[in-house]
Amino acid sequence: MVEKEKQLKVGDRVCDSYGRKGTVASLGRYGAVGVKWDGGR
Repeated sequence: MVEKEKQLKVGDRVCDSYGRKGTVASLGRYGAVGVKWDGGR
């Protein structure tokens, strides 16, 4: 689950509680966020 502190937009850099870093790839309804994680996972 991505921590949502601000309104995200495509291209924003994010990290999750496990310390993984990624880039927002898509935004869905109801606050769903598609993230492309670094390292290809």
